[in-house]
Amino acid sequence: MLRKIFFFITTVFLAATLTTTAFPAQMPRDISGHWAENMIRLAVTMGLFDDEPYLLEQFEPNRHMTRVELCGVLNRLYDFTEEADVTFHDVISTSPYGVELRRAAKAGYIVGDDRGRANPEGFLTRAEAAAMIYRIEKYPQAPGESRKFIDYQDIPTWAAGAVDACVKKGIIKGDNESKFRPNDRLTRAEVVALMYSLAFN
Repeated sequence: MLRKIFFFITTVFLAATLTTTAFPAQMPRDISGHWAENMIRLAVTMGLFDDEPYLLEQFEPNRHMTRVELCGVLNRLYDFTEEADVTFHDVISTSPYGVELRRAAKAGYIVGDDRGRANPEGFLTRAEAAAMIYRIEKYPQAPGESRKFIDYQDIPTWAAGAVDACVKKGIIKGDNESKFRPNDRLTRAEVVALMYSLAFN
């Protein structure tokens, strides 16, 4: 939680000067001109993607993010360092995924499916992201909030409460067609924008 507070303070401090001069000179080469460039620069500066050795070469903002990648970002944002004594059937104990998933499990925002699998390399959906954030933040329930979207019936039952709460808080919004698109995959740039939204809510 201290990391989130520090992220928020830094964001506010830099918000008025979001230019390339406000950040380290060495940044990923592929974010120049991207709609999320300044937010990505801030996220990189804050070290939210420190586990990626190739980061200074490329960020791949339009690549879809995996579940375990989001776990790494959330663990760093919230300073989750304690690990649960848990084993997922689709994660080798020595895998680099293991640490991030055990931390996520300890924090309570990742649980295995009915077969004990974490699906770490599965691409992250908007509904899944809402569920993870909801479990961390424990937002007040807001039943029916997602019914403002014309595709609300596409929201998985297990994610409905989380989506309602996150929409109410303004963390995740619909598109200009009044659709939530719960099963759409999130890009890395969209996840950064989501972290930015978290800092301000």
